[in-house]
Amino acid sequence: EYQVIATYTPTSNHTGSVSAALTEVVTRYSSSVAVVSSKPDAYIGNPLDFTITASGPGPTPTGTVNLYAYESNTVIGTCVLSAGSCVVHLAASTVGNHRVWASYSGDDVKYLPSNSPYIYQHTMAKLVPTVVVQHSPTTSDFGTSVTFTATVSGTGGTPVGSILFENSEGGIGSCTLAAGSCAISVSNLAVGSHVITAEFGGDDTYSGAEATVTHVVYALAI
Repeated sequence: EYQVIATYTPTSNHTGSVSAALTEVVTRYSSSVAVVSSKPDAYIGNPLDFTITASGPGPTPTGTVNLYAYESNTVIGTCVLSAGSCVVHLAASTVGNHRVWASYSGDDVKYLPSNSPYIYQHTMAKLVPTVVVQHSPTTSDFGTSVTFTATVSGTGGTPVGSILFENSEGGIGSCTLAAGSCAISVSNLAVGSHVITAEFGGDDTYSGAEATVTHVVYALAI
């Protein structure tokens, strides 16, 4: 708020004078802010990007934005506006329906603070896949090749990721899933019975899981 007056400097023909004060109120623009989730329906552990945009009738807003958890009213992320928007990077951490909202702090010159409406973030537990491991041949002689094939399936689409094959002595090989399955071939298993574990490490949709098969290697006849 400012008081403005006009002053007339006297001359030889006129006396000086001062106007009545005029009150001039300068206000900042109203602002609005919105938040959008990169993945409104996410599984536990999925990365989430919350894009926050501030706008107004004047120049592009600048300043800081806080992202809040609605239920606890606590700040869960902060970012600084660039060209009117910014991104908060988080990870889905708690199963359930959650509400989040953004608060723009405004700035000292152009914009007043404002809050966004809340949005829902749905976080789900990862699905449990089915892992099946097969061996061919089902028994082998020492020194001959054996192929172990792992297949991973589930109700949420085709799993992706890798399979680690292990026996009691440690890892014997790994492969990357293609269309839900992959295989390795080994020829250095010792004579005896081996419990082979195929371990799926999980992906954005599925949790980790494993399956086993018992393979017997026979000594060569003398």
